[in-house]
Amino acid sequence: MGSLNTLSGKRVYLDTNIVIYILERPDQFEQQTAALVGAIANGAFHAATGELAITEVVSGVAKLEDEDVLRRCLDFFESGDVVALYPVTRDAFYRAGLLRAALRVSTPDAIHMATALDAACDVFLTNARRLHAPSELRIVQFSELIN
Repeated sequence: MGSLNTLSGKRVYLDTNIVIYILERPDQFEQQTAALVGAIANGAFHAATGELAITEVVSGVAKLEDEDVLRRCLDFFESGDVVALYPVTRDAFYRAGLLRAALRVSTPDAIHMATALDAACDVFLTNARRLHAPSELRIVQFSELIN
């Protein structure tokens, strides 16, 4: 078990599942999510995600067929108030291919990790289990963070 203090002063890449928690605040993680957003707002650490998260989040939101929810979701990404949004570069796609082969991770996970490295992140915050990362990137499980 850990705490949000383990993220202090770090550059933290938020996996898409964490972005979804921020947007939806599921009951299971409501307190942790509120604490996470508070820590980001207070400047405890730099939070980032990649453009791929837009596709992953919007695909779920679009199923709701609610234009207001979709607009709030897009505003979240465009505002940069909570999370800095990083582009997926050609170099990141190349690096993702290498990561996918070396770590046996899915293509989206490899793209996220490559983008995290391009954004100079040192922590990859996720709730995905059995995820392997390169040595430059420390995986932290969101479900294990306690305040």
